[in-house]
Amino acid sequence: MKGHAESRHNLGCIEGEKGNYDRAARHLLISAKMGQRDSVEMIKQMFTAGLATKEQYAEALKGYQDAVEETKSHDRDEAKRLHDRQEDPTSSLPPQDSWFLDPSCSPASPTPARGDDRPSSGLDPAAQGAAGQTADVDPVLGSPLSSSYGED
Repeated sequence: MKGHAESRHNLGCIEGEKGNYDRAARHLLISAKMGQRDSVEMIKQMFTAGLATKEQYAEALKGYQDAVEETKSHDRDEAKRLHDRQEDPTSSLPPQDSWFLDPSCSPASPTPARGDDRPSSGLDPAAQGAAGQTADVDPVLGSPLSSSYGED
């Protein structure tokens, strides 16, 4: 019983479309024993339509259950639980690599995130005009922002 479970399932479907129901059931049975749930469902449908025997359906179901049981482990279940939690948008736990949630990376942080010596107010003293007016300063680059782009 070798091969790729999904490929065996597909072969079973192709043989079924051709009317070779015995060959289809054999491919689907092999696939079901490798853990392909769709193959079990297909054999069930064939059984209800009278195209597969009760024994074939029972063997497929038992083989599938054995394959699923064989792959079960505590570590696998724990990994699946953690994976599902990270993919769940309603999960209250942030992903472990959420650097963007680090307060030191936030633009609203009162202290510079890079450890440079820019003032924490975000205003560059060199950008202040002669009359004490202040100009907007880019908080990342520390350079004055111009009010119009492309003009020097």
